[in-house]
Amino acid sequence: MSIFLTDLNIEEVNKLVTSLAEPAYRARQLLAWVYQRLAVSIDEMTDLPQAFRQKLAQQVNLHTLTPIHEVRAKDGTVKILFSLKDGKTVETALMKFPSTGVNIVIPFVYQLRLVVQSVVRFVQPASKGLKGI
Repeated sequence: MSIFLTDLNIEEVNKLVTSLAEPAYRARQLLAWVYQRLAVSIDEMTDLPQAFRQKLAQQVNLHTLTPIHEVRAKDGTVKILFSLKDGKTVETALMKFPSTGVNIVIPFVYQLRLVVQSVVRFVQPASKGLKGI
């Protein structure tokens, strides 16, 4: 399973779907699950036939981020460390803050803020082509 579905363009998704002996409209359904419904697994794509989902699961990975560590704080902050397909990592933090505006209808409204941090070091000068490590 080295194909990441989110790396494919529309034409490539169409080719994938037809290579699995499915009608072309399944590609639109699949892309809707990925980009509109934000599916986290192929199994939750319940309007796709189970046999198609099984074939798809054998051929592709749904996402290129793999969660490898999660920490939850008492204040509601959630930190997740993700591994990328190249082995590098990205750290995220989802933080909850009380809203600064006054809301009479819903008095306790919170804002959520997502912070994404990626640290990449470069070891070659730009003239020789940058290469992250």
